[in-house]
Amino acid sequence: MRTFLGPSVFVAVCSWASVAGAQAQIDGLRVGFGNAASEKLGNYKIGNWAPAVVQVRTDKEPFEGRLEISTFDSDDVEATLDRPVTLGADRSASLPIFVKPGKSQPRFQVRLRDANGRVVDSESFESTAGQVWPGAPQSVTLIVTVGRPAGLDVNDLTKRPGYPREHFRIAHVESARELPDRWYGFDAVNYLVLCTADAAELESLDEPIRAAIETWVQQGGHLIVSAGSAWPVVTKLFGPMLPADVDRVETTRQLNDLESYVGQNAPRLQLKSPVTVPHFTNLRGRLMAGVRDLPLAVQGPHGLGTVTVVGLDFDREPFQGWSGATDLWIKLLALPKRPPADTSRAGAWSQRAITDLSSQLHLDLEEFDDVTVVPFQYVVGLVFLYILLIGPADFWLVRRLKRMEWTWITFPIIVAAASMLGYFTARALKTDSVHVNHVDLIDVDAQTGTLRGTSWFTLFSSETRSYAVEVRPDPHLTASGAAGETTDSARGPRPIVSWLGVSEDAIGGMGRRGGRSLSLRGYRFGPDAESLVDVPLPVWSTKSFTARWIGTARPTVVGKNLRSVGTDRLLGDLTNKTDLELRDCMVAFGGRVYRLGTMPINGSVTPNFTPNEDLRGHIARRAAAAEADRDNASSGDDAGATAAEFMPYNLLVTMMFRSRLTHEIQIPANDYFDEIDLCGQLDHHRAIFVARVGGGSASQLLLDGAPPERGVSSAVFLRVLLPVESGPVTDDRSETGSFRE
Repeated sequence: MRTFLGPSVFVAVCSWASVAGAQAQIDGLRVGFGNAASEKLGNYKIGNWAPAVVQVRTDKEPFEGRLEISTFDSDDVEATLDRPVTLGADRSASLPIFVKPGKSQPRFQVRLRDANGRVVDSESFESTAGQVWPGAPQSVTLIVTVGRPAGLDVNDLTKRPGYPREHFRIAHVESARELPDRWYGFDAVNYLVLCTADAAELESLDEPIRAAIETWVQQGGHLIVSAGSAWPVVTKLFGPMLPADVDRVETTRQLNDLESYVGQNAPRLQLKSPVTVPHFTNLRGRLMAGVRDLPLAVQGPHGLGTVTVVGLDFDREPFQGWSGATDLWIKLLALPKRPPADTSRAGAWSQRAITDLSSQLHLDLEEFDDVTVVPFQYVVGLVFLYILLIGPADFWLVRRLKRMEWTWITFPIIVAAASMLGYFTARALKTDSVHVNHVDLIDVDAQTGTLRGTSWFTLFSSETRSYAVEVRPDPHLTASGAAGETTDSARGPRPIVSWLGVSEDAIGGMGRRGGRSLSLRGYRFGPDAESLVDVPLPVWSTKSFTARWIGTARPTVVGKNLRSVGTDRLLGDLTNKTDLELRDCMVAFGGRVYRLGTMPINGSVTPNFTPNEDLRGHIARRAAAAEADRDNASSGDDAGATAAEFMPYNLLVTMMFRSRLTHEIQIPANDYFDEIDLCGQLDHHRAIFVARVGGGSASQLLLDGAPPERGVSSAVFLRVLLPVESGPVTDDRSETGSFRE
């Protein structure tokens, strides 16, 4: 037996030379927040942006180049994000970057490229091999804590009935400096808890991280700050965000009010020594715990989000040994109990195997009026006919002609004719142009002017090609970008653009464990994920995307003398200050919803003189309409829409108010886009105005730098949060609810 060592030696020498000449090496990867729990589950969610840290080491020479991280999206196509890297010689560094995994068992590829684009090192990290921990599904509640607050631990929480372990992950971050410095790094976080009595630790918080936290809260996040002894630093960092001021420090020897807040059966809190508590004044939110003379916890809105401040150090005694701490956090965070899984659900939702409302939106986006979908039974019939032609029919013909050898001619003729017929028929049905279904939701906080834009869109490609995808906000509604966010004077705030998947275990679903497209090459995110570059689409295929941005709103809907009487009666006027007609308007307040009809430009209406109904009942009817007919989601309540319009209004309203429906109402959850649900703002004595915009657009889709010339169907929705004061209005109104211009 002869052994050929030449090729093996050559490969070994080349590999050694490559490693020996490498300027930098990849030593490890961590995805998500903090360290994994004892079950070795990652603290990030599939389908959301997550922070990642790559360990890189240099040798005797400095390194300058780029760090890449890639993983597969929900369609099994590799998506890559990169960042610049500059390291000195003999250095070891932890480099932060961001990634958006699309599979439940993700695989990450990390590369280092030098200034010339040459790969100097590449490492693969697979969750199936235990090299990184697997992510969480969208149904999981992710709580991130800085410090170790007593009682806020997944083992303690899941001991309570109604809080199963598979629905909660709690990540403990030892230092605030480990938090991401981009707002989309908090994409998967439901609650962020800052709990540390170490003032120096808080003072070390970098400004980019602080700005990222504020922007995340403005977009709907919930920040909880435990500000006991470190309250001066907390006020310095987050002062404008806090729902109260601090005027002095008080000392107390008992915390009976905190025990009462937890409940009648709360264990007694034993104080071995007096506790120093900051005195909150000028409350701009709800008193959660304590009394007016000594508030202990205050919660208030900030933009579209919520900030809760607690004047106690939960990482110190006497709370470390208090058995009621977990119940306190459950109530403070308003964590709902999770119902047991119901496998016997009936109705159209379960028949379509839909478990999340975002999947229904995904289906709606894939319905194109000008693209005909051939029914499956027709396809089966044509395939059967084709088999008959190339088999029995061809055999009968050549036998009838007594020229069996002619099958070498008739067979390819039949195949070619059938192929050409199928091709031209499909081309006629599928059209030869690009088609886009595009939904925009614009959220505005009327009190601060904060604007959040969210876009969902699906692209249908009539040819095999790659696209550059970008979204540009329309200046009609957006004035400028938020503080700390990237903007351009010519185009306003720059959205974060990414792929959009479905939550279930299906084709293109994030519930699948993994896969890889053998026919499609990967694509790249642009700088700071503000665009997508070279996104491949096969002929007659679709791909869905999502984008989000934040800015300052121009005047939209203005409230005058908005006051409440009782718990949910709304008085005052609403005026349309946009330059667009608002249709199918409604305003929710307390437990009621007022249906306002159409608001013309500069038109006003008095909600108290319009039809109103129970909010839960109204949303349940919207959900039923969306379930019954997803091709005409605006039927029934939306008389202004026609069957030909792309207008999923009922579905969007259901997503906006899903948390107000009880678990007994069998509709899917809204976990993937839970930030769209702003029902918590109703608890802050705010009204929520919702309308669909007639004409105009909130954002413009750019393909290869230009908007599509035709084939775009758009639907735009506007939601405005309006502050409401308590008490009667200052002047009597004798007019009806008609609009005045």
